[in-house]
Amino acid sequence: MDERPERFEDRELPDRLGSWFASEVQQANVDLHRSTLRAIRTRTIRSRTVVGPASAVAIIVILIAAGASRLPLISPGGGTSQDPSVGVSDAAPSTILPTNPPPSPTPAAAVVGARYADGIPSMLDGVPVLRPGSVGASAPDDDSSFLLGGWAFDFGAITIACPAIVGAPAPYGPSCGTPFLTETPTYGDSERVQVDRWTSGIPAGPVVLRVHRHDQRAETCAFEARDGCESMAIIEAAAWTGDDVTAALPITAIQAVNRLVSADPSFASADLSIVQVLPLRFNCIAPFPTLAWLVAGSGIETLLVFPSVAAREAVDQDFTASGWVGRTSDGAIICNMNTDATFSNTWVSAENVMVAIQTDSRGPTPPQAALIEAVRAALNSP
Repeated sequence: MDERPERFEDRELPDRLGSWFASEVQQANVDLHRSTLRAIRTRTIRSRTVVGPASAVAIIVILIAAGASRLPLISPGGGTSQDPSVGVSDAAPSTILPTNPPPSPTPAAAVVGARYADGIPSMLDGVPVLRPGSVGASAPDDDSSFLLGGWAFDFGAITIACPAIVGAPAPYGPSCGTPFLTETPTYGDSERVQVDRWTSGIPAGPVVLRVHRHDQRAETCAFEARDGCESMAIIEAAAWTGDDVTAALPITAIQAVNRLVSADPSFASADLSIVQVLPLRFNCIAPFPTLAWLVAGSGIETLLVFPSVAAREAVDQDFTASGWVGRTSDGAIICNMNTDATFSNTWVSAENVMVAIQTDSRGPTPPQAALIEAVRAALNSP
């Protein structure tokens, strides 16, 4: 007697799959017809191709991370921390499907009329440049182009923990792994704007991009994702990708941040504020470089990234445990600035970078001493 269990066979499955596929094709035809009608309407700028739901790819992409943190995990020194095919790059993720050719990563020569304190242009070729923190209040409320300046990262080196998504992803809109521009070179709680049509040709560091928001493809997004699609910045071109004012070698600002995160994980979500290199009390100007940030939320207090090792060595001795030795605005008179004596700063220097770690006035505690050594080792790592 045959004891093998009876095999279950769903004879209706081919019919049901065929019916589902036919309905999807029919809906795609309807959507494409509607897109044609929408394209006839007069717009404020040139029309753009619309991607209908039929173009959505029903493939689930799960990016595996070393942890489940909501923050990106960047390997020390900016190196690739995993197989590049799994990271955020031109080849992934599949949930972002640009319909236009990628923007040119090489901008034409642009005239910088004015700058923000961190060297990013505030006026480029006579056009104002917005920052991630001002986009919500100052960007056009239609799909007109504008300039957006901020800090970009090597997204190919970021490992992101993405949740599993059931069902076909939207053909456009923010998703896990979407690239972004931030207000400062940190990728934690810094204000950011998500961007579409990213290309690996855009370098990590300070950039200005010509973008637009409220793209017509936002109409294809699911209702619950509509706001995110409307606010996403669509890259049209790279307008500026750094110059001599923002140059820093051999350690860039992004690399310095990555190394500090390895020494102090809380630095990933620290609050960085740009140092305003202006005359302070008694007209005493600090010897800070352009790339200088004060830090809150970490044991690290100050990050200074000089354009070169020689520039750092020229003022290395001018930073003291409680202040600095500066000069007046005419550069002729040496002045001293001292802070509250209830604390002390230990400065750690490596290559073209200086970092201040706040310690007790009587000397570093064991945790502070451990952080000093961790920062020193991280900054000197290859």
